[in-house]
Amino acid sequence: MRIIITGGTGLIGKALSSHLIKQQHEVIILSRNPRTARGVPFGAQVEEWDAKTAQGWGKLVEDADAIVNLAGAGIADKRWSERRKRLILESRIHAGQAVVEAVKAAQNPPKVVIQASAVGYYGGNRGDVPLTEESGPGGDFLAQVCFDWEQSSAEIDDM
Repeated sequence: MRIIITGGTGLIGKALSSHLIKQQHEVIILSRNPRTARGVPFGAQVEEWDAKTAQGWGKLVEDADAIVNLAGAGIADKRWSERRKRLILESRIHAGQAVVEAVKAAQNPPKVVIQASAVGYYGGNRGDVPLTEESGPGGDFLAQVCFDWEQSSAEIDDM
């Protein structure tokens, strides 16, 4: 399979890429700076993207079997100033919108698009309430980020 991974230089992206390459899949990692992409597994192709649009990399979607969108600024590596919180949110929303843009433009789009989310969707502390896929989002910052992140690519569900 030919698999495009956004956020492929992050913690989960590196592990996923490595696993997929070992399984003999063709892996294309999108990076804002391919020359300095660190820890990319041997055998992965690294392509540049601005993490906001399909410009430049969108053509790679043609004949790709899957896209995995993991892109977004780290949530645990810096203090959450208002500026950082805006970056955490916007980096995810723009990446999701770019994936939608690329899939919509493709004549032969991937059959599978996986949009990452996080357990933060459910909020920080909801007590002993059982949480399921049907549970709504929590009320804190990370819950809103997860909700908005999922919504940024929800249009793909209808394609």
